[in-house]
Amino acid sequence: MQTTAERKQTGKRGLLGWAVLGAAVGAAAVFALMYISALLLINGKLTEDVAGYAVIACVFCGATAGGAAAAKRRGRGEAEAGLICGALLAAIIALASLMTPGGNLFTAAFVRYALAALAGGLFGGTLCSKRGGGKKHRRRRR
Repeated sequence: MQTTAERKQTGKRGLLGWAVLGAAVGAAAVFALMYISALLLINGKLTEDVAGYAVIACVFCGATAGGAAAAKRRGRGEAEAGLICGALLAAIIALASLMTPGGNLFTAAFVRYALAALAGGLFGGTLCSKRGGGKKHRRRRR
């Protein structure tokens, strides 16, 4: 049996540990995916009409990676961890959009990106959930 001091040393970190880790992983994944989609756009493999959807897909996939990382780190409450990570990623996107010239936060594009971040984080968190096996029923002989 572990004492409280031992549990604190070996236990998971608090909110700062897993949430910031998940948001950082998510932001790094979004930047990497955006870079790849920008290269595809420059080379002509991706048309300009699809570029907006590619950004939404990059945000969703990055938030999924971040939500999964946060849920694995936390170990319990996987859906909550993913959703919190997605909310932090949406806040990072909001700060980035405010830093642009003429940064208007209340646009339809930002709402799409924020919803993609929240949904991706929740999806990543639920991907890491430990499903308990269903109740096993014994077959009866006849």
